[in-house]
Formats: sequence, C-alpha cells, structure tokens
Amino acid sequence: MEDEHFNFMLKLGLDRNRFPTENADSLDSIYRLTRPNKVGWRSYLMQRYRPGPGGFLIDRERIEIVLRRIVRGLFYHGIGMRLPEFVPFKFVSIEDQPRNAAELKDVTDFLAGNLQTIGGGKFRYAFAQCGLPDPFVTAWLLTFYDHRRFFCFTSNPL
Repeated sequence: MEDEHFNFMLKLGLDRNRFPTENADSLDSIYRLTRPNKVGWRSYLMQRYRPGPGGFLIDRERIEIVLRRIVRGLFYHGIGMRLPEFVPFKFVSIEDQPRNAAELKDVTDFLAGNLQTIGGGKFRYAFAQCGLPDPFVTAWLLTFYDHRRFFCFTSNPL
C-alpha cells in the first residue's frame, strides 16, 4: 500500500510532454478509482484532498517507509555496505515543507550539483557522507520526475 500511495502522489501534476507514459499511467490510476473495489482507496484520497496547490496532504509515514527503503538501497549501492535499520532516518518534502526546505537550501544546492540520473530524468539522486568516520551520517537529495524532491538524512543513533 505504501508503494501505491507513493507512486500516486509522485505522478500527480506530471509534465505530460516530458513524461507522457507516466502521465498516461497517472490518468489511468485516476480512472481506476471509479472501480467498485477501490472505494476504500478513493475515500482515503478524498479525506486527504485540499483545494489549491499540491492538492493532497502527503501521508508522511507511508512516504517515509518508501524513502527509507530507497535510501537503504542506494546506500548499499554507493557505499557497499548495509545501512542498519536502527540508524535514524528523517526527510523533508521540499515542495510540501517550504520553510524547512529554505533552511536546507545550501546543502540541497550542493547536492543538486552532483545529481546522478536514472531512467532519463525519472529519478535523480545525490548523497554525501557527513560524519566521517561514521559512515551512517548521510544527506540525500532524491528527485522524482524533476518535480518532486525530498531531502533525506540519516544520523548516528547515539
């Protein structure tokens, strides 16, 4: 369920010219909400809808589960070791938390200069280890479809 929620929230508002397939998938997901077996999901989404920019309140717990999993995979890919479950993880949704994002502008700008791209711009990421010799203190910039950005960080559990 977390993956479905994450995917749905990411694809809302996509530029259909840059990501036509994903935009079509997003529209298809919206059309599927009319199916009788989607009553619960439809009700959940309507409770989270707010008029205006953004439209939906993100479910931070669900988003965190997916982002943590992504960071753990990328950590292993980049560092070559597992990020333990007990390592604290936090994130800021740059578009949804502008005040917090403004405070992080210097670090996100730094990370943005080192973005690696996967899937023709569908996903970009950068990270830095911040607490050497502790390899588990990291900062991450995750960008999806060039319109949803998350700043994530892990810290020392002590």
